[in-house]
Amino acid sequence: MSAVLHQGLARTDQCPVCGGAERERSDGMASERGSRLQGLYYLKPATAAIGMSLEEFVDTALTYRCTHCGCFFCDPWFSPEIASRLFASLGPDHLYAWGSFENWLHRRPPVRSENDRLFEIVTRHIGKIDVYAEYTCPFQGFLQLFRGYEASPRERLGSFACATRRPPDPRWSRVTRIHKAMERGIARLAVFHLRARGAAVRAAAALRRTPRPVEYRPEHLPRHRYLLTRDTSVGWGSNCVRFGGSCRYFAQAVLGAEILPFDEAERRGPRRYDLVGIFNSLDHVTFPLDVVERALRLAPHVLMVTHHASLAGKQHWFALGDELPRWLADHLPDVRALDLRAEDGALRRDTNYLLLSRTQERR
Repeated sequence: MSAVLHQGLARTDQCPVCGGAERERSDGMASERGSRLQGLYYLKPATAAIGMSLEEFVDTALTYRCTHCGCFFCDPWFSPEIASRLFASLGPDHLYAWGSFENWLHRRPPVRSENDRLFEIVTRHIGKIDVYAEYTCPFQGFLQLFRGYEASPRERLGSFACATRRPPDPRWSRVTRIHKAMERGIARLAVFHLRARGAAVRAAAALRRTPRPVEYRPEHLPRHRYLLTRDTSVGWGSNCVRFGGSCRYFAQAVLGAEILPFDEAERRGPRRYDLVGIFNSLDHVTFPLDVVERALRLAPHVLMVTHHASLAGKQHWFALGDELPRWLADHLPDVRALDLRAEDGALRRDTNYLLLSRTQERR
């Protein structure tokens, strides 16, 4: 971002993805998507904070297509201070991600999930994965998938219930102990509700005589799993909290992932992981290409999963375009960019699936 304008908006003089200065007006990042529930949830309080109506913001934040990499972005958009406020206090938890976690806790999908198919495709290309890392969000990618293979809904809810019953710390003040006791009681109600929802789903499937899906389990699951964390002004980061704990807390306590800051993992040395997965998180970082290049120093393969640009409302600063694989192949000559959606017709058409693989070792 560059100069801050009046009312908390900032100019975007260069493409947030590649830094290119040449652009053209485009509707590829559809503004009408802002009427979707999640878009409204995030945009309304942010526009109110800068004294603008939602309609005025949509008309002011024009969308452009970068002629270098083909990605889309808004100019102007929220200043870093307003964006940070949006994700820290105005919309402090990621609705879609936490909804995915809640559903995962109490049910099995009636059919093989999209990530089931995606994992099978990825391992077909790169072989078995022993050390896996996921970037920033633990509830949309393979961490949840792997733990789901190992634990039944009953076991998942048991782990979740234990995680919400953190024992009191004797150093707490009285008001903190009271608050925690009340929070534990509410958590018990949440667990009971999730168990009831799971029972209702199973009963409905039995009434419809829905056949149980064939249990699928890969031959090899990664033995070592990590969540790589990083804070940014355009994403939730450490502030993403629900049920009395952060997503990072539940990633470790329920999904069994080790938590490491992204910067610290990089300083420990290259080639520490077999695969880094970035699921719907790259459009919530301020320097996405930097994240990709650094991830490729950590692992020989990086999987990028993003919303299709046509589904990215203006609660996003930018959206990745269909031309990005070609641009990355030119920009990173020692990296092969494979568009998995183009290769496998079973994957969703409204999502981008890009597998980056180093073709030679980097120093």
